[in-house]
Amino acid sequence: MSSYSGRTVGPYHLLEELGRGGMGVVYKGVDPRLERDVAVKVLAVGMVNDDAAKQRFLQEARSASALDHGNICTIYDIGETPENELYLVMAFYRGETLEQRIRREPFTSEDAILTISQIGDGLEAAHAVGIIHRDIKPANIMLTQDGGVKILDFGLAKLLGVQGLTQTGMAMGTVSYMSPEQARGEQLDHRTDIWSLGVVLYEMLSGELPFVGDSLAAVIHALQTARPRELSQLQSAIDPSVQTTIYRALSRERTSRFETVSDFIRSLSVDSSDETMITRSAPEFRLANVTVPEVSRPPKQSAVIPTRVVALPFRMLRPDEETDFLAFSLPDAITSSLHGLGSLVVRSSAVVASLPDLPPDLGEVGRVADVDVVLHGTLLRVKQRLQVSAELVAVPEGSVLWTERIQVPVDDVFDVQDMLAKRILTGLEIPLTAQEQARVGADVPTTGVAYEEFLRGNQLADQQADWSLAQASYLRCLDQAPDYAPAWARLGRVYWLQGKYDRSKTQRYFERADEAFSRALSLNPDLAIAHQFLTKFEVDVGRAEDAMIRLLEVLTRGINDPQVFGGLVHACRYCGLLDESISAHRVAKSLDPAVSTSVAQTYFQRGDFDWVIAQAGKSSPFIFPMALMALGRVDDAKSFLDTVADRGVAKHMMWAKHIALSVAENRAEDTLALVQEFIQDGINLPEELFNFGRVLSYQKQLDEALPLIQKAILEGYVVATQLERDEWLIPLRDHGGYEELKAQAGQRQSRARDAFEQAGGSSFLRPAKVPIERAAHYGE
Repeated sequence: MSSYSGRTVGPYHLLEELGRGGMGVVYKGVDPRLERDVAVKVLAVGMVNDDAAKQRFLQEARSASALDHGNICTIYDIGETPENELYLVMAFYRGETLEQRIRREPFTSEDAILTISQIGDGLEAAHAVGIIHRDIKPANIMLTQDGGVKILDFGLAKLLGVQGLTQTGMAMGTVSYMSPEQARGEQLDHRTDIWSLGVVLYEMLSGELPFVGDSLAAVIHALQTARPRELSQLQSAIDPSVQTTIYRALSRERTSRFETVSDFIRSLSVDSSDETMITRSAPEFRLANVTVPEVSRPPKQSAVIPTRVVALPFRMLRPDEETDFLAFSLPDAITSSLHGLGSLVVRSSAVVASLPDLPPDLGEVGRVADVDVVLHGTLLRVKQRLQVSAELVAVPEGSVLWTERIQVPVDDVFDVQDMLAKRILTGLEIPLTAQEQARVGADVPTTGVAYEEFLRGNQLADQQADWSLAQASYLRCLDQAPDYAPAWARLGRVYWLQGKYDRSKTQRYFERADEAFSRALSLNPDLAIAHQFLTKFEVDVGRAEDAMIRLLEVLTRGINDPQVFGGLVHACRYCGLLDESISAHRVAKSLDPAVSTSVAQTYFQRGDFDWVIAQAGKSSPFIFPMALMALGRVDDAKSFLDTVADRGVAKHMMWAKHIALSVAENRAEDTLALVQEFIQDGINLPEELFNFGRVLSYQKQLDEALPLIQKAILEGYVVATQLERDEWLIPLRDHGGYEELKAQAGQRQSRARDAFEQAGGSSFLRPAKVPIERAAHYGE
């Protein structure tokens, strides 16, 4: 294959060769239209031999390009050179391959599991849409400079027909990571990637491959018959449970491996805990005719594998205006009462909201929600009594663990929540500490009328139509049950939201919110929803560091709740601790895939705009188009903004669209007028002020930009990273006062980091240890 260095292929200028392998040569290039660096892979001659194969390749390449995940390399384009050689255009990442990193030194268990988890996240996303990688190996994993992990060449093995060992020029290194069934040329499923991932993790920890040989044939023979060396002989610091997990991934019979990549990663994450060891009956590891029993464990604190449960909305057998709200509110209340108890992991029912079937297929619910058991049921009002039928079902097998039929007066519906929550705990045999036992049933109102008002308030608050109506329901609840902590927490939330979006109420309602949150936590210091809502309030009023410290203290008490980690995403970001914010997001998602966090803003703050576009998507009318513009994709941003309707959008969200559109159209005077208008209307919280200042800086309105950024920092939004790297702030750098702003932000960031360490943050959040020399799109 001739070199393309210095040549133009399609619209792309190829600058230098980055590497070559059996499938082709990769060049660093530039797309002059967008002034964007790209990686261009020109496929080796003979990889696609006829027109039919070429069309098949192009079709499959389009499918692979549709993969939209932060841990998968983005495919931008496909094309053909003048010499009729096909090429792929991909995102260009600065960093090193996992292969290069392993050559330097083996990983610690902690760093290896963190990295392998990100690879697993990408694989799981692909497997969910039926795409298998088939060529997972360290050379196909990129470790970016900002701590990210990207899977390269996704689906390329299939595109080029590499099912087994039939491909000309197959490298021995590639074969070393193949599953036995792939080496035999059999039909593959997603479990071939699980095998390869196990091989990669083995090598990361030991620096050696589990199956080796002096020739291709010898490696193939080892794959089918040999037993790898004990990891503990190669690396004594490896936890025996991690070795057991890897051995299961390397089971020769694919049915003995983990069923999903998520199961593999979860086993690693649980087994590697420093605090507890997990007792499980893992399958034996069979290689050749040798049976290796489960590795014995040192005597540590015993625990059970977490049981994951989701409570679905109940089905109303007959519509009833007075009780219809219970269909959603009752399972939500049951879920809230179970959070943080023992080894139970409680998923939000929002994760299955997209399923079309009613009633939904419980096996599909289990797969989508990633749970072991599902609670579902029906409600029927008969005069003044409520009939409740509930089932707890194990998934995917569908066995009914228990069935409960309850009939209570309508006014005593709160008894149903208490009874079903306790029934779940006893039915699943969840062991609880004495402190946890005391929490079960502690947050129950004293009257049925109070509980009905509480549930009705929850429904009104979620509808966001008029928060004052929800406020009235919560106050009526508290008139009847003044010691009901969840009602105080939710009342604090609606006070906060009304004060946030109605400037005339801000001071008065913020004071009420503070009092309500304090009352909730005085009644129940471990109430997760109180901590969740209080965090958002404290961040808004400039107390992000206090929120971060408080949440870390909650974790020290063993409250392992996804919303607590979600709050840390928000608080750490405001404190300028971006790695810690991302780490908190990963933990939150591992506990509940449906949990909502503000991590998109964290990645935006880091300058990882590709991630924002791929992951946050079009859900934000501000972040998404701003990320597009930061990458030079102004036309794409304008096209998106044209699709965002004003009708049905809350007033406090409309500023995002209109300011982004004025920036995209380079209407500087309109941007300034809009900023002033929205600030006058009360859109003036720290993060909003910074974003206003950022766009004004970009449009060279420096005298107006600097005070806004200064106020944002003074009110607790620590943007040290952006002040150092954000290209949209370059016009401000020579403006008087900018260096002083950087110093202020840096001092606040350092203080927050010290507070994080003193509160024990490192024991709960372990950010990637890859130094951030330059984020992907800042300061290039």
